[in-house]
Amino acid sequence: MAIDRRRLGGGYLPLREAIDQLFEGSFITPQVLSGQGAFPSVDVHTTDEDVVIDLALPGVNPDDINISVTGETVTVSGEIKRTQRSEKHQPLAEEIWRGRFQRSFQLPIQVDANKTDASFDQGILRLRLPKSESTKPRKIQVRQGQHTISQNDEGNQQSEPTSAKRGRSS
Repeated sequence: MAIDRRRLGGGYLPLREAIDQLFEGSFITPQVLSGQGAFPSVDVHTTDEDVVIDLALPGVNPDDINISVTGETVTVSGEIKRTQRSEKHQPLAEEIWRGRFQRSFQLPIQVDANKTDASFDQGILRLRLPKSESTKPRKIQVRQGQHTISQNDEGNQQSEPTSAKRGRSS
């Protein structure tokens, strides 16, 4: 762990760092309140066909969730609404998050935003983002001289004259 020497002497922060801290601290987030990781908690994994994002959103009404996909970025935002307590209410501990939240994820591959599926079950939001066709492996034919060589589904090579292929396409 490195020690920031600017903070040791004099007690003053450089102006840029002070402004950064001002903006960082101007929004109360669960991380600031609890000292833990980002909210909501998330699991992200891929399958052969999809990128799957699971977000833990206990207490959220599904109608209060907004999801947007732009290029390779997915953003989930919303609000957890809780009833206000009376003025006589004196909390002993308040750790349950309430208020607005937002998480953004930069995906490692492009997805087809138009085919995104979202489901909500027992406080878990699941996003299923199909991988873009351009990111899936494609079979490419290799031509050799006057013949075209291709592989069939069993992995066997087939060869046919190039003129025979031209005759089929017209």
